Amino acid sequence: MEEIAPDQGGHAPIRFPVTPCPYFPGQPMPSAPSVFSRKAPLDPDDCDRLLDSGWRHFGQQYFRNDCPGCSLCLPLRIPVMHLSLSHSQRRLVRKSAHIQSRFFAPRDFVEQYFFEALEIHNAFSRTRYGQGPLAPETFHASFVSSPAPLLVHGLFLPDNRLIGCGWLDAGRRNLSSIYFSWDPACAASSPGTLSMLREALFARESGREYYHLGYWIRGHSSMGYKAALRPGEILDFASNRWSPLQADGSAPCFVMDA
Repeated sequence: MEEIAPDQGGHAPIRFPVTPCPYFPGQPMPSAPSVFSRKAPLDPDDCDRLLDSGWRHFGQQYFRNDCPGCSLCLPLRIPVMHLSLSHSQRRLVRKSAHIQSRFFAPRDFVEQYFFEALEIHNAFSRTRYGQGPLAPETFHASFVSSPAPLLVHGLFLPDNRLIGCGWLDAGRRNLSSIYFSWDPACAASSPGTLSMLREALFARESGREYYHLGYWIRGHSSMGYKAALRPGEILDFASNRWSPLQADGSAPCFVMDA
């Protein structure tokens, strides 16, 4: 693996070996993200610095999709003080008033809802992506065992049944969605979009500046809902500069290094 110069936080990433791109299976799109592992706890300011530079993680494994020769994966964030919901987004929020959002410290959530969340995650992964189930220890390592400060977002029906679960990095200035899964039986309620709207509103209400949505790829079928949240900003890895995502869903023209 190729070694990469340490970042501003002192982490020493390496370049992952080239593999087929998971976002474009069957196409000649090489994938070679930067990665590093982190076990020691991060404080909220450390978390912010990583998010500002486009780093994401599952468990202790951090990654940045800055693959050489490709600039399709663009980190996307929303400046929540300027959040502007569309008519359809406002309608979804209104008609979902019976679905309650609760934000938990991870320990409290795990004590009460770990196995319900695991069941939802496995049903979601099977239905949406045809993936096999995660074992409890793998689920815990992927989401609960985090060096970053976390919050967990639960969506609940009036009977107190959990129907969706989102894991969030909780920086001082940034709130970032790591992953959200929902009960496929509740698809008609648009829980994925609802969670995004509720989390963006929570970020604003909690005094944060940005809500991060992970990577956005223009034209990718699974990414369109992210660009519908406005206004958006995307990160150019080469310059480490955030720029507005255009109203038509187009990105600024970033010049790649030769």
